[in-house]
Amino acid sequence: MRSNTQNDSLWVSTTQLTNPVLQYIQTNITYVHLQTLDFLCSSNVGLLLLSSRPCGAQKDGLSAMLKEKLISCRVVCHNIVVLCQVESEEETADIVNLNKTCISCGAMLFIVTSSREAAVYIDAIYESERHRRPFRVITEDIYSDITAIITGIRGLTRTDVKTICGNFTSFAHFCRTDARVLSNYPGIGMKKIRLVQKAAKEPF
Repeated sequence: MRSNTQNDSLWVSTTQLTNPVLQYIQTNITYVHLQTLDFLCSSNVGLLLLSSRPCGAQKDGLSAMLKEKLISCRVVCHNIVVLCQVESEEETADIVNLNKTCISCGAMLFIVTSSREAAVYIDAIYESERHRRPFRVITEDIYSDITAIITGIRGLTRTDVKTICGNFTSFAHFCRTDARVLSNYPGIGMKKIRLVQKAAKEPF
């Protein structure tokens, strides 16, 4: 389905624009900038798409790469679902290792054999979440307000606004996140973290 700007839609990362899975998704979708997740079903559930057959040398580090992504994704939402597409039954060992990685990071792994099957899972998970809580969309007006507030803190820029909006469900979520985790994001160093913490404690 084509993208739209309604609240009733699945958020899809712009990095997935050419993914063949999209042609099978029945849910309305909205393309957004997500630095960690591939799909965001709600503020509580995110999805990662994975192939057990990556190109070249990446295959050997697939589990390590997945673990790193999962750690980053947990900052954005609590529940992560990994959809891994396999091509043959010979990939059992790879799947076992990926499952161990998901378990250690508190994520859930589903194995699919086609893009169509992956789309069925995505639609089902989104539909389940849609009835639980409203999905808040950051409109242009709200984004402008957020930009004005954050850049009003000396030392923070519009680039920092994009980082915060692309990785956190709210400014409060950003403020509550451990400083060591925040420092891993591009452009967000300890100096900026201290500036935000100081501003958050000041009276409005």
